[in-house]
Amino acid sequence: MEIVGRMKKYNCLEFLHKYLDLGLPIEDIGQCYKKTFVKQKIDEIHEAHDDFKNFDRAQTDDIINEFRDLDERMLHINRDFIISENSQMRQVDIVEGSQFKLLDKEYNKTRRQLPIRTLLEKIFELALEIKPVFLMSPLSVSTYLASELNMFDVVIFDEASQIFACDAFGSIYRAKQCIVIGDTKQMPPTSFFQASIETIGSQVDDEIQEEENDLDSILDKATELFETKSLKWHYRSRTEELIVFSNNNFYNSNLITIPQSRHHEQGFGIDYYYIPEGRYDAMSRTNPLEAQAICDMVFDHLDKSTQSVGVVAFSNVQAELIQSLIDKRLRKQPKYEKFFDPELEEPVFVKNLESVQGDERDRIIFSICYAYNNEGKFYQRFGPLNASGGERRLNVAITRAKINVSVVASIHYSDIKDNPNSEGVTRLKEYLKFAEYVVDDKNYKEDHSGTVKSIIERIESIGYTAVTNYGYSAFKVDIAVKKDEDFILAIMIDGKSDYSTNLSDNYRLERMLLERQGWRYYKLFTTAWIEDPDKEFERIKAALEGTLVEGLEYESHNEEVSYLRREGNEDVIDMSYAVYEFLDRTKGRKLYQQGGLSSLVKELIRIETPIHREFLFKRVANIIDVEKIDQDFKDKVIAALPERILKIGDFYFNFKVSDLKLRLESGRDITQIFVDEIADGLYNVVIKNNGISEGGAFKTIVNMLGYERVTAQSKKILLEALDHLVLDHKIVETNGNLYLVK
Repeated sequence: MEIVGRMKKYNCLEFLHKYLDLGLPIEDIGQCYKKTFVKQKIDEIHEAHDDFKNFDRAQTDDIINEFRDLDERMLHINRDFIISENSQMRQVDIVEGSQFKLLDKEYNKTRRQLPIRTLLEKIFELALEIKPVFLMSPLSVSTYLASELNMFDVVIFDEASQIFACDAFGSIYRAKQCIVIGDTKQMPPTSFFQASIETIGSQVDDEIQEEENDLDSILDKATELFETKSLKWHYRSRTEELIVFSNNNFYNSNLITIPQSRHHEQGFGIDYYYIPEGRYDAMSRTNPLEAQAICDMVFDHLDKSTQSVGVVAFSNVQAELIQSLIDKRLRKQPKYEKFFDPELEEPVFVKNLESVQGDERDRIIFSICYAYNNEGKFYQRFGPLNASGGERRLNVAITRAKINVSVVASIHYSDIKDNPNSEGVTRLKEYLKFAEYVVDDKNYKEDHSGTVKSIIERIESIGYTAVTNYGYSAFKVDIAVKKDEDFILAIMIDGKSDYSTNLSDNYRLERMLLERQGWRYYKLFTTAWIEDPDKEFERIKAALEGTLVEGLEYESHNEEVSYLRREGNEDVIDMSYAVYEFLDRTKGRKLYQQGGLSSLVKELIRIETPIHREFLFKRVANIIDVEKIDQDFKDKVIAALPERILKIGDFYFNFKVSDLKLRLESGRDITQIFVDEIADGLYNVVIKNNGISEGGAFKTIVNMLGYERVTAQSKKILLEALDHLVLDHKIVETNGNLYLVK
């Protein structure tokens, strides 16, 4: 009775009676009550919130697809906007006295051309308009650019871990802002392989190599002084197998990598090739048998695959031996030369550890080289890997591949002795073990969510296998479904993701990256499952079978999409200037006939303001057919002026002076153009020809106005306009050239 009393207290008796009436097993009553209780709570929350209550799956899909489409369009629009903005700044006409004229002159010279540095000093503003981005090495910057402060808005150092700090300073002071991009876990700057002394014998050579010290890079200096921001997304690898070792051992598992749908197989992931007969030759410091095996692998790959391939060797001499063997083979079989053409996007290469950073290929063949010698001794020397920072070189080598790394070695990982004093050797041993025994690890974790469990039960009931939280990094497939060996469907459940709170990442990039990895993609909304699990499961089945049709069709835009508008060949008036607006002659005559001279003069000033008094006389005479403009006629026009009018000098206005633009095609003498109009024209000439000479700018203006040369009178007016611009801090004059004030 005590139990019944407690059940009554908690309003459970009704449930008990209902359960007993249905004749259900008494041992399941606790689980049934819990399920009923939770379902009731879910329903309460659902009804209390309009977002849940009014949820519409089809409408939500349409919104997401539209967002993805617009988000991708914005990428292209922003790109094209930048191109358009810069293109509009470029000079089109070769103007006398302009930097463009100087460049054209140098271009047409056949001899005695100016040195590049001198030419760039003279036309630097024009060079920036033509090429707003300069791609240069630090040495090229110091060689070809003037030594001036703030020449650029920003300097960006890429692969900054390989740039000596002392070499970077020459670029830093030439810009207003500096961005340093690099990976502290990759190649540092070094003098390795630059020694001028060649020493015969592996022991002495290795000792020299191990004494090489890595020097401070600009990245090292920057990370000491400034706050850093990590770029976590890893896009290169088509299988996590290629990056998981580096992610775990060098990046503290912080990289966001994308799970692959394919299982491990030869040619996809990491392959280990053991060359048992391979021996390290102390005299040549090479492994000839291993080099020959790699040469054969390269040509076998070219015969059977369309994927790009590159070879990376630990030592320079091993790389040279592999290259010589390949060259010898090419001389006998020239049909393969096309694969080595440097004009290809990804030609075959053979490089050593020191020179491969920044490269990538579909397949990388990695030559370990070091091994036992012919006397059965293994000196445990690994060149630069033994030295401090050697692990960074290993990290570079093993992360160059997009699809496959083929490790070729004449040793097993167990042949390498533990060396607590060398992290590089320790990591090499661990990597060889990883490569030698690589399998599909259990890279998933169970999810105890009731919703997830119910989904998996339904999926597995129709013959599929499903795992949860699939993937090595923070980016995980919530429910990964596979048939036979390969995964086919990635079910991503709505809610806050562990890898990003960015809408573009969650609703566009997530799907794009998974589909690139071979997955079908399905977004599951928990609300839709709770409302109608049967209907949602039918959609999942359709997704598994590849027959699911989603609302608005979303089509990814390739890189060819452009929103730029190309001008035709027809002549168009430069929008920097205006065309003089004349009062219509017929309308003017009508005003004169109906309201007299005062009505005509008032409308003329309104339409053609500011207007010079002499040009006003000319315009009135033209409209009312007066042939001779004598003093009597002028007096009548002056008498007809409105009582309230702005007059500056000989110019009449009906609005603020600051709104003026130079008006062309008016037939006015330059003395009849207000100085602010001239200043506007002059300013736009300098905008389009930054650095133009004073004489070149003046000649350009008078040519635009229809005159052939600059007279003393016109020069006086132009100098006054130039003074206005200098005083307004719009233009600065340096050595006879006009520049925009930065």
